[in-house]
Amino acid sequence: MDRKKPSRWSTCCAQVAAFVRKEGLFFTGDRVLVGVSGGIDSVFLWEVLCALGETLGIEEIIAVYVDHGLRPDQTQAEAAWVRALAARSGRMAIAAALELSVQGASLQERAREARLACLERLATEHHCTRIALGHHRDDQAETLLQRFLRGTGPRGLAGIWPIRDRWVRPLLCLSRSEIQAVFDEQSWTWCEDPTNLKTDYQRNQIRHLLLPLLEHTYNPQLRTHLAHLAWRTRQDEVFFAEQIESLWKAPLCVASGGILCLSLASLRPLAPSLLWRCLQRAIWEVYEATLPEEQIEHLALIVAGQHEAKKASLPAPFCVIRTFASLWFLPPHAFPSQDETTQRIEISKMSIPSQVRTPWGGLFLSDASEPFCGALPHTPQGSAAPLTPYWRNEQRFFHPTALPLEASRTRDLSLPHESSPCKQQASSERLQADSQPKQVDCEGWSVLIPRLEFGDRGACLRTRRVGDIVRLKAGHRSLKRWLVDQHVPVFLRDIWPVLAYEQSVVWLPSIAQPLETESQPCLRLTLQPAPWLVSLQHLFFAEEERQIVEFCWPSLSDVRPKML
Repeated sequence: MDRKKPSRWSTCCAQVAAFVRKEGLFFTGDRVLVGVSGGIDSVFLWEVLCALGETLGIEEIIAVYVDHGLRPDQTQAEAAWVRALAARSGRMAIAAALELSVQGASLQERAREARLACLERLATEHHCTRIALGHHRDDQAETLLQRFLRGTGPRGLAGIWPIRDRWVRPLLCLSRSEIQAVFDEQSWTWCEDPTNLKTDYQRNQIRHLLLPLLEHTYNPQLRTHLAHLAWRTRQDEVFFAEQIESLWKAPLCVASGGILCLSLASLRPLAPSLLWRCLQRAIWEVYEATLPEEQIEHLALIVAGQHEAKKASLPAPFCVIRTFASLWFLPPHAFPSQDETTQRIEISKMSIPSQVRTPWGGLFLSDASEPFCGALPHTPQGSAAPLTPYWRNEQRFFHPTALPLEASRTRDLSLPHESSPCKQQASSERLQADSQPKQVDCEGWSVLIPRLEFGDRGACLRTRRVGDIVRLKAGHRSLKRWLVDQHVPVFLRDIWPVLAYEQSVVWLPSIAQPLETESQPCLRLTLQPAPWLVSLQHLFFAEEERQIVEFCWPSLSDVRPKML
């Protein structure tokens, strides 16, 4: 007796179940929010998840219908249809209405952004761990063609990812024709959106005109080949991302206070494909944005030393500066500007003990015999920030998600364009946190001032000025020349505080310290550094192996010593 041929429905269910397990889309106990527009794709997704829910260990499935306000004469009937669909399975259904912004990108793009934000919000409200969408293999082919036409790179050719954060797409293993065949077999119905048939939009033009033309004229299997190309490209992206992840630590990457530094010595040996991805990742970590390929190439030339500019020519808010040993990625307002650090603190006019607030932090003056009672500075622990992978919009920067779901769930994933406002801040908050701070010694942030010098010559805390000098054991040198020799980045030179007697600089907190004086009464001057100052100091010392330099005290007769 012939074995009964399995139905198309059971075959498709088996394909989806295998795909879900392979990609790790669901966990036991997941609560899944399903976007159901009433169209054939979303209805099929709903039926599949309801049928496989117990097998996949899904705890609850909730249908969501989103009304964009663009078809008021049809949406009420569609919402009622979706509620009835969910009721037949004994499931919950939610209808949400949107008000689209009148400004921004195209109408389709604004509708998409608002819909995804709405689904993210509802998923959070209903404690859903997954949001399922009905994209299938034909959508994958259309996405690749659309990106190819507008211009894209390897990341764009990776297409739609099966999983990003809590967003999953279980139907990428099926074609539209396979889904249609199941509906014909089961005599199911759906709601047809008439706008899907119009060719006013590029996506519909590709779907109804370009793809059929290419298949008829050149390759009937084009959709399958494009989907396979996306799959192979995703595997390559997984490999590159794992390579970058293994590099994304010291000595290549150091971060503190929202600022990120990449070591030039570690960047230069990298293959161009890895270098490009490292630069793009650094841009994304700091600014949550991407740069066009030509600007990334501009940064690559600066890294290689083939471009004379030390500051990259980039639009705001991007600010990338090459120093002697590093490439610094500086976010807006990471530290005060030069104009904001022009304050001059007259130390000799301060009472003992006393404290004042300065642009660089709290300044304490006390007798050296008395213990310092102010708070100690804090600095990030270790030399590298634990910058973990980020899941991004595939059109921008993203980290591949072909990892076991158990691994992805241990991370704080974020999707800037498909998430709630609090999710959109995840990257910047993480970069600010960097690592757990630890309490450190006050060495470098405190200096002993001889009472004789303090009383006879006016000491002040300020930023550098033209004509400033330092006194070394070998003689005097201009402060400007000394800072250049010490490879102090130019943007630090103009905002770093110095303790000076007239034009003789004796102390650069945490960078240069005066020699210990002979036994005589002293005062203790302590700077409790602002967080931005600690971050810059941490990154500056992480660039190269450095030690605090010792300056000599100027004699009372020194006025304008001869330069070296």
